[in-house]
Amino acid sequence: MDRQIIVIKGFSKTPEELELDRHYSQTYMNFFNSRAGGAYSAAEIQYHEDISAADLNKLTKALISDFIILVLIGHGATQVDNQLFQLNEKEIIRPGQLEFSAPKQMILLESCRSEIEGVFSVDLNDKIPKFKYGGVVRSPITREQARQLYNEQLASCKDGQVVCFACAKGQAATNYYFSLVLLQAAFDWHLGPGPHLKTMNIDFAMDYIMPEVNRLSTEAGTGPQTPTILPSIPFPFAVSKF
Repeated sequence: MDRQIIVIKGFSKTPEELELDRHYSQTYMNFFNSRAGGAYSAAEIQYHEDISAADLNKLTKALISDFIILVLIGHGATQVDNQLFQLNEKEIIRPGQLEFSAPKQMILLESCRSEIEGVFSVDLNDKIPKFKYGGVVRSPITREQARQLYNEQLASCKDGQVVCFACAKGQAATNYYFSLVLLQAAFDWHLGPGPHLKTMNIDFAMDYIMPEVNRLSTEAGTGPQTPTILPSIPFPFAVSKF
């Protein structure tokens, strides 16, 4: 199973945005490189910053893979039912029109920001389970086992493209709440001590994070923010540690 992660940092308007865009880009790469995110190797993860539309077009045509996850971090908007993303200072694209040849594709779109308050840290430390009243400590799976479990779930899915939006149409996505909650929830699930499914699929992950993202944005006074996924294909997103 040939897999690829492509993280693209779009245009950052301020030095603060640049710092935060890079921070979350790196956090996504760290997650996917870990066992929790499917144990992608360094060779399977690409990062591009303020890439031109021409170079991105070349990339989409040249990259041959069975499964691609495209992470877009930057500014965006909706125009006549089309999602827009600002690649660099001068170019805006429609992510849905990117023509990767992979039969299975997933796009994570962290865009449309109206307020930024600071870095919200995602804790990806692979904690050792602690048992206050004793208990059995299980051996964690290896990176190869994580890859195998991830690939088995992926192979069971039908072909298609899934797009995960940071908010619903007409809403504003603020403070990176979508990425913050998605990555932390997936990693916390990975560390969960109880018996559960071996992989967390993206459908489950998106349903799981919606209330928390909405709560954070509402409490911050920026209005509701409801992460949205279209269509429904249970591609793997996280793998259990045990």
